[in-house]
Amino acid sequence: FRTTGRQIRNSKVAARQFIEAGAVMAMGTDTGSPLNFHTESAWREIAALVESGMTPIQAISASTLVGARAIRRGDELGTIEPGKLADIMVVRGNPLRDIEVLGQVVHVIKDGVQHK
Repeated sequence: FRTTGRQIRNSKVAARQFIEAGAVMAMGTDTGSPLNFHTESAWREIAALVESGMTPIQAISASTLVGARAIRRGDELGTIEPGKLADIMVVRGNPLRDIEVLGQVVHVIKDGVQHK
């Protein structure tokens, strides 16, 4: 854990350089590894992309549309439109104004079933 802070700083610098260069980035996490918990990992990664220079919509797209395209499933995942698979997360607030609201989940709709 001694080098964790330095690694985080270095990864933010690298992310900022990619963003400034106009690179296409898909969001990914190390969910389940030490200090990366399943319940927080994805929204924290999206928030880190915003802190590194992406707009909120770019960071959200990196975890949805761009991610689906990265795994060659953009025709069936990544956006909400007829014929595509989608799980939906309802949050308290507007993530385009405050990306941190992604951590305030009100409901999840998975496989057509609403969960609280």
